[in-house]
Amino acid sequence: MSWDGPALVPVDVEMLLDRAIGRWLLLGVRSPDRTGAPSVWEVEDTAGHRWFAKRHWSEILYERETRAYDEFVPALGQRRASWIADRDPATRLIVTRGLKGEPLNKIQLNGVQEQEVFRQAGALAARLHALKPTRAPEPVGDVLSWPQQRTKALDMAMDLGLSAEDLGVLAAACAEAPPQLPAGVCHGDYSPRNWIIQQGGELRLQLIDFERTTVEEPARHDLMRIIYQVTAGRPALAEAFFDGYGRHLTQAEQAACRAYAALDCPSALKWAADHRDAEIHGYARRALDLLRAEVQPSPTSRSSA
Repeated sequence: MSWDGPALVPVDVEMLLDRAIGRWLLLGVRSPDRTGAPSVWEVEDTAGHRWFAKRHWSEILYERETRAYDEFVPALGQRRASWIADRDPATRLIVTRGLKGEPLNKIQLNGVQEQEVFRQAGALAARLHALKPTRAPEPVGDVLSWPQQRTKALDMAMDLGLSAEDLGVLAAACAEAPPQLPAGVCHGDYSPRNWIIQQGGELRLQLIDFERTTVEEPARHDLMRIIYQVTAGRPALAEAFFDGYGRHLTQAEQAACRAYAALDCPSALKWAADHRDAEIHGYARRALDLLRAEVQPSPTSRSSA
């Protein structure tokens, strides 16, 4: 039961927290979902430990996150992620233990420390990508062909008012379908906002937010974002990441990352605009700038896309 009353906590969330950890104090409400309603509640138990109750927007996200904690997270090693204390499929709620530390995008590290974090990020990504799941990924609806995905992305870019030069860059970068590559377990949102850094003695990277974790080509999201968004313009961090990853990318992986970066850029810009997310906007613009340096822009229009 909450010490300060359940006014800000829905009844089903309160009941699951009571069952999972006993008495608790509400610390904060955050992460509004698509309707604007809160989806994450941070609480503290009587021993001073932090916990999070999280409601997933959809069944597919609930299934992905609970499967990740059950099947994939143990491969990361001890103290590399949290765990689920309780869950309720009917309400799509989970309760997880809060990790010690802060997200990388919220703290300041020196250059050596930052490179160590990226080396660990590469090592953890390699562990996930090497996993061989025992069952296929969950269905996500109709799969569009590459020309259909390309047209949808370029139409969105036009609707966002991107310049003719930017449209040409995106059109050239995703002109050809990416090569097919082996699939692996991927985090799906592998970026500093989901990297919790524990300082004080040993610098340790821990991962959170597995609701987009699935089986797909690592180039589709994880590696694309590292190259074109997170480390764009920061070669020392890219080198540290791939040192931890154990290898550099093949030419096929680089080509796939380039095509997926172009495909992802318009949706990232739209998300940033809709949610006033400066970090995502910065990622998308850096990706576009890097693509501009790599490809020869081609004329594009809504009819030729």
